[in-house]
Amino acid sequence: MLKKLSPAEKVSILLDQYAAAIKDAFLQTIRDIRASIILRMFVNRVEARDYAGALEALNLEPAMFNPVLDEVAKAYSGGGNSTISSLPPINDPDGFRINLLFDARNPTAELWLRTYSARLVADIVEDQKRSVRDAITKGIASGLSALAIAQWILGRRGADGIRTGGIIGLTFTQVQWVAAYRDELMSGSAGALTRNLRDRRYDKAIRAAIADEKPVPMALVDNAVTAYQNRALTFRAEAIGRTEALAGVNAGGREAIRQLDASRKVNPGLVFKQWQSMEDDRVRHTHVDLNGRVIRFDEPFISQRGNRMMHPGDRSLGAGPEDWVNCRCVALYTLDGKRR
Repeated sequence: MLKKLSPAEKVSILLDQYAAAIKDAFLQTIRDIRASIILRMFVNRVEARDYAGALEALNLEPAMFNPVLDEVAKAYSGGGNSTISSLPPINDPDGFRINLLFDARNPTAELWLRTYSARLVADIVEDQKRSVRDAITKGIASGLSALAIAQWILGRRGADGIRTGGIIGLTFTQVQWVAAYRDELMSGSAGALTRNLRDRRYDKAIRAAIADEKPVPMALVDNAVTAYQNRALTFRAEAIGRTEALAGVNAGGREAIRQLDASRKVNPGLVFKQWQSMEDDRVRHTHVDLNGRVIRFDEPFISQRGNRMMHPGDRSLGAGPEDWVNCRCVALYTLDGKRR
């Protein structure tokens, strides 16, 4: 006999589906950006110290991320529809069933999606530009050629013609991880063998060079760094997938309840929400404390850190990333204030 899924389990399945789709869309966007870059144009502008022109040559246009935003919109709509379907039947005073629907075209729903999408893309693009500017500045100060700087930023083309590695798509912090890893390899530091995102297939050769007190061969350094960059990009894509799926699904659920409230199909005084974690050893300790907490629909949840959130993943009240990056919690809604 098949087990009946709880509302939290249903939302969790949705989160996994949308997270995977957002991750794939982000990775494809980065591949498309890399493929659109003309190497010679970028190199020429770096040589001319034309930083603005170099950034322009990277094609880091907000529109490039539309496929990612399309998947976030699907998560938002999916969260709204899932919340509606999880509610018990509602009847009017005459006892007739009220039809409950989520309207993703509602002006308030569209405003949230436009505002959230614009901020998400702006954050990604500006952080990327910061990384590139920093890489160009440091590369020139170190005496690197424009081509070497370009390969560090753009990656290298393989035999298949596809460019891999580079720092396009990585956060500013991740770029610093990559630079530190390369420095460790170049200096023969054993710290290179402790990095979580390294490709362990290179460990044996790296360890042998360090043990023999010989420089790690440059070809090996380049291959190991490229692999590290690729893994860091996947790590970043997974984080974006989980974080933005969570925000979209939970925001869609909240909007669904708001629409019912606005249409007077529910009594706002009876609408409550519950914070529900995944109840496993991966839940951050501040959300273990929030798990099961039931409050009124219009009140914020408050974490141990003091962050205020209308739902898991909410940033509208200024919650810091320590409470929403990679979060997997969901908000469940009831019409009687009882825990589900």
